[in-house]
Formats: sequence, C-alpha cells, structure tokens
Amino acid sequence: SVGRVMPNVVVRVVDAEGAEVPPGTVGEVIGGPAAGAVFTYQNAPEKRAAMDRGGLVADGHEAQVAGPGARPSRS
Repeated sequence: SVGRVMPNVVVRVVDAEGAEVPPGTVGEVIGGPAAGAVFTYQNAPEKRAAMDRGGLVADGHEAQVAGPGARPSRS
C-alpha cells in the first residue's frame, strides 16, 4: 500500500493508452501536482519528456487498485 495521497497531488493507475484501469487490473502509476508546480530536470528536458504522461509523471512503477475508494498499491 502507498498510503494516502497528499493534498494537491494527483495519482492515477493507467493502461498503455493512458486510460485509468478498473479495480483489480495492474497498470502504470502516474502522478504529479494537481495544479501549479511542474516537475522537471534542469538542463535535461528530454528526461522529463520521456516520463511525461499527459502532464503527469511516470516513474516506472506498476500498481493495482483494490476497489472503489481504495488507494493504489505498488507492486
């Protein structure tokens, strides 16, 4: 379990096309600030671009959502 998501942070578990997966399905964890701040690499925009998933960041972890209202759980 990853615990609770911090305020003003977005975390989603998505498939290869970027759509949120249904409960019980493993997908890629993406996340980032809900608004305002932007994560980037200084002097290395290609690194950030490689991690970008529609404005959120993918770090290579996979997870499965347990059910309605459940939080993602890293695998």
